[in-house]
Amino acid sequence: IKGNYHGQDGRFVLIPAAVDAWAIVIFYPNDSLDSFMTNQFLFISISFSIALLLIIGFVLLCRHFFCTGKLKSALCVPEKINGRRLVLGSSILLGAIYSLYSIGTLFALDTTVPQPDPSTVSALANVDWSLLAPIIGLSILLIIMLEICVARIRKIKTQDNSQTTRTLLKRFFIVLAVLAALALHLCYLHFAAPMALRGLAFHYNQVQCNQLNFERQEDIRLALSRYPNSITQQGRDPLTLLPIAPDLFDKLQGTDKPDSERIPCNSQIEPDDYPNPSSLVGATYLWQWLNSYFLQANLPESGPSVYELKPTFWPVASSSMLLIAIMAGWIVFNGRVLWRRFYCSDLFLQHIERLTKLESALPQEQRNEKLVIECNTARLNGIGLSLLLRTASMQDATTEPDMVNNLLPGFARLYQLSPFLKKIGSTNILLPNLKLNVCQNNETATLDVQIWDIETCLENAEYRQYLLDLIMELKSLTLAGQITGFTVFTGFHSLQRVKMKDPLSMEQGSALKHAEYLSWAECLMDFNVKVPAAFKQRLDKQLLTEEVRYFPELRFLATDKRKSDADASPKSDLWKVRKTTGSERQWNTINYILLHAEDIYRFKWESCSNAEKLALFNLAKKRRLNPSNTQMIEHLALNGLIKVTRGHLQLINHSITHFILNAETADTLNRMVRRSQEGIWKSYRLPLGFLVVLIIGGIALTSGESLYIIAASVAGVLTTIAGVANSAHLLRGQIKE
Repeated sequence: IKGNYHGQDGRFVLIPAAVDAWAIVIFYPNDSLDSFMTNQFLFISISFSIALLLIIGFVLLCRHFFCTGKLKSALCVPEKINGRRLVLGSSILLGAIYSLYSIGTLFALDTTVPQPDPSTVSALANVDWSLLAPIIGLSILLIIMLEICVARIRKIKTQDNSQTTRTLLKRFFIVLAVLAALALHLCYLHFAAPMALRGLAFHYNQVQCNQLNFERQEDIRLALSRYPNSITQQGRDPLTLLPIAPDLFDKLQGTDKPDSERIPCNSQIEPDDYPNPSSLVGATYLWQWLNSYFLQANLPESGPSVYELKPTFWPVASSSMLLIAIMAGWIVFNGRVLWRRFYCSDLFLQHIERLTKLESALPQEQRNEKLVIECNTARLNGIGLSLLLRTASMQDATTEPDMVNNLLPGFARLYQLSPFLKKIGSTNILLPNLKLNVCQNNETATLDVQIWDIETCLENAEYRQYLLDLIMELKSLTLAGQITGFTVFTGFHSLQRVKMKDPLSMEQGSALKHAEYLSWAECLMDFNVKVPAAFKQRLDKQLLTEEVRYFPELRFLATDKRKSDADASPKSDLWKVRKTTGSERQWNTINYILLHAEDIYRFKWESCSNAEKLALFNLAKKRRLNPSNTQMIEHLALNGLIKVTRGHLQLINHSITHFILNAETADTLNRMVRRSQEGIWKSYRLPLGFLVVLIIGGIALTSGESLYIIAASVAGVLTTIAGVANSAHLLRGQIKE
């Protein structure tokens, strides 16, 4: 019965007395119940979280040191068992352990209630149901797994029965190891979980002792007022002068129990001087609470407690049904709501993996050896194209036959082959500072064209378009067989103007447009890039092989495959070969690949839509994609840009990751991210909102004072963060001044 007693909120419990017309009324304040619920909730939540964090840490360590695919194969673990399924199964098993322990505790509390007639005490009162109920649950699970393994062994009718039996036995021993770990955790739970009840019992013992102290002092004052001479002059015990019942007299004298069973109690403390249960047990003092629950248990084992007399069946049955409903709901929530919004399904990932393998196996046309870009080859001399074009125009006007050939032998023939050169020559369009050379073979009458000093033309939009038309035409003449070779001499970073996006050029208004980037990338991806021999040294051959494996357009980089395999680091069957991240060889290899493949990457990047670019940027930042965008993910897989690794989508290699992180300006990427964030919250709002409401509701119902403690802690942390941010803002303003 809820009510108030001397200004305190609490509950009244009625217990029948020996006299039929009488009843014993016991009052316990809500503060005791809140303290018990707070300690119980904090212990369960913290220990449950620590257990899950240990499991997650174990999974991460396995991923860090082992090749998980080969580890699963060695241990005969099914491929479908991944990290999230392992965490889900662990949470269900741990939840079952905690729930069964609570149900067993509930049953034990009812069977240990003192009965008026000792003959009616249940024979099960001495059974530790809090430990027996989880053991029964683990035993049932073990029997089910054993029956499944035996049933599968009996159904096997293949020739390789020994290998299949060995596989099932390995899985059975893994399950046995998991159950052993759960049993170990149950032992700790059995040791530490009763601390809340023992703390409450300890508090009641102290309250009873303090009440006896108060009654003793009242009896002494009463005896002094009635028998002052007997007490002061004769030295009589004040309590012996009053008509006190023998049981109460023994309690007041402290002789009701042997010294070994008596709980220490200060005889000078009265109820008004005693702290509340939260301070006593440590719910509001973190270190004291951790020391009591996780380091050492220093509270008494038992003490007087108050139990409500309720039937055992309905609480146990309702708790069991609630446990089953919560576990089923948790599995459904993860499988149908949470995972669908955070992870791609296994079947879809298998589909993407198949598309990636099919795309990487497609035959690719090799680059033409007659089209060459030579990097870092400084050409200091040369005849300007403007002079050659003016001379060719004058020759057409004056009918002078050898004016152009006197300047550059073979240019007259090139001029006749190229409509673009005739057009810009007749319209007096000049390409400033561009040099051109023609090597003519007098015996075969073949032409080899070379151009250099293209940097000036690349800085102006009009000249840049003319230069692109010239390169495209000379490339087409080379592919058509009219020219035997075409070479562009340039520095390492000269073509960066048309490969990478410069934020300063954006501000100056000379930036390339999307179509122009695409045109330059499509033009340059047909050329072979020649770099000095020194750049081919100190390469990570294993990294180079991995970069080319799923990117067929780069197979020309792995021409000496036998040497690459010989120089590669030996692979372990199970252990991962740890490599230093960002080592010199890795940086040299990435730079070497980008010098050859940056135009290909730019072409693929510009061919993507804004949504696809944002998805690639998120993958480069180690973020996840929205699994509902299945069509976009398929398109990226068909373009050979993503792959499946350990059940997650990743970019196809490291070099394209480096390219994507620098493919756009920071302002452009920020705009795309801001636009995309409008849909991200809509996708995750339902599962996250439901989960938050579920957590807050569970805390409010079961935590006692924990909700207030957590709210106060969060408010304190937010206030601290706001203060630090404000101080940093003021400090930054003073520094600017």
